[in-house]
Amino acid sequence: MKHIPIILAQHIEDAAVLWERRRRAVGAPHYNTMYLGRLDEQLEAHLDGLRIAGTAGWDEAVAAFEGIGGGGEMFTVAHLAFGHHDTSLIPDAIEMIKTDPSELIGPAASGIGWLHGSQLSGKVSPLLGSSNPVSRALGVTACAVHRVDPGKHMAAFLDDAPGVRRRALRLAGEIGRVDLLPRVQELCTDTDPETAFWAMWAAVLLGDRGAALDGLSQIATSDNARADDALHVVLPAMGFAAGSSWLTTQPIDANARKIKGYGILGDVGAVPWLIEQMADDDLAQIAGQSYALITGADLEEEDLDRDQPDDAPDGPTDDPLDDDVDLDPDENLAWASADHIAGHWHGIKGRFGAGAHILGRPANADSYQACFVTGYQRQRRVAATCLAAGDPSAGMANWKVPVFNTWTQR
Repeated sequence: MKHIPIILAQHIEDAAVLWERRRRAVGAPHYNTMYLGRLDEQLEAHLDGLRIAGTAGWDEAVAAFEGIGGGGEMFTVAHLAFGHHDTSLIPDAIEMIKTDPSELIGPAASGIGWLHGSQLSGKVSPLLGSSNPVSRALGVTACAVHRVDPGKHMAAFLDDAPGVRRRALRLAGEIGRVDLLPRVQELCTDTDPETAFWAMWAAVLLGDRGAALDGLSQIATSDNARADDALHVVLPAMGFAAGSSWLTTQPIDANARKIKGYGILGDVGAVPWLIEQMADDDLAQIAGQSYALITGADLEEEDLDRDQPDDAPDGPTDDPLDDDVDLDPDENLAWASADHIAGHWHGIKGRFGAGAHILGRPANADSYQACFVTGYQRQRRVAATCLAAGDPSAGMANWKVPVFNTWTQR
């Protein structure tokens, strides 16, 4: 079959763009599995076009990576290499990853994660046993995406090269390897900050409620780049009573942290305080997000939002001299109206008892699971973390997995 180069080039370009959009979407406040599924279908259509093209599709993907070298291009290369029956393509993909492992292992593992487990038989195991640390790191990360236990390799990975060790620590928490807790705890004091962080993160998920929880709590209250990751684990691990008490001790300049924290805990008792914070333009969006997480309200659908303030930042500008090019992760959050939500809460608060709630239901395994199925991405993250913290051996469900892989095996 003859393939038209311009069509293949368009598949490559669109796949890279859609992957980057999806990378942001999995942590966005306005995506649930329905919206994520629509994005997944679009991306899958372009990947399918490349798979059908066979060698021509592979050659075009390689050329695109060599010309651009971005994460989206690596995602496509890895997906084609590991999805092809010819495993000789895999070493070629790994050589490309070696050009910048710290930036490319994640996108490559995402490409592997796009494939169903049945398509990966005999392809990831050689990575785990490889003499090359880049291959081992890729193998561990691929296992993490699929939530697969590498088995006997895991203990060795915790003493491996730093990049392998850090991802293996995180994986230990994600898959509930409580048998590895003693070694994980030892690494909580590692001299490498990233290793120490993921060791504490994993140790807490695996049941450590002592030194690791204390250390992670300190990170959650700092300006560390991992503070939000820490907060999402610390509060479910503390439990409702201890977590609420801990939040009340946070200083006044930590209101943003407290607002997020009360949402993660599902603290109904904090709702009046959350409503007060909505009058502050700097806090209105995240306060509304926590209110929605606790009550299940949809601020835009139920007319509980307000117009964006005129002086609110609109994100990156067109000014080439402006170094701030980062998108605001909260740009798609509704602007909560304190007045509208105060009225809404007055009408529904009688349905709520004391204690933790999620999406309007008392917090328990069933309501967390329901949230994981129907909630928005940030809500699904909270549900997955709460379930994992409640049962250290159960592991943490992956809220970033391609939606179609949960429907059927391709």
